[in-house]
Amino acid sequence: MAVLFVGIQCAIASGAVIYVDVDASPGGDGTTWGTAYKYLQDALADANVSSDDIWVAEGTYKPDEDEGGNVTLNDRYATFQLINGVALYGGFAGNEISRSQRNWMGNETILEGDIDNDGDSDTTHLVKATDVGQTTPFMG
Repeated sequence: MAVLFVGIQCAIASGAVIYVDVDASPGGDGTTWGTAYKYLQDALADANVSSDDIWVAEGTYKPDEDEGGNVTLNDRYATFQLINGVALYGGFAGNEISRSQRNWMGNETILEGDIDNDGDSDTTHLVKATDVGQTTPFMG
């Protein structure tokens, strides 16, 4: 299963921006595009403050990948857990300074559950949204 997302907003966001780019070098801290996290799981682990935004550059992201040790590679139970008050947006090229600059149609951001690359979904739940309040999936 793959999910193409352009934005999942869990609440009105006005806090820090955390950057994610699958093409980033390992070891990023998510504070800029130049130091973006390589894996979405690392940004979700960092986003513990209500009202943060996570901006995700085009590419494919899998729930069993991270650097922080929050998930295990090839774990079919790994999931992207949405966080109350944190807005998650895809569709970035990786150089924007404003959310309005993203091109969600031209910069596909894909959440994918095929963790072993055999053409089918391996995860039991790709995205979980429990107790997140208002949720508007696939927002453009």
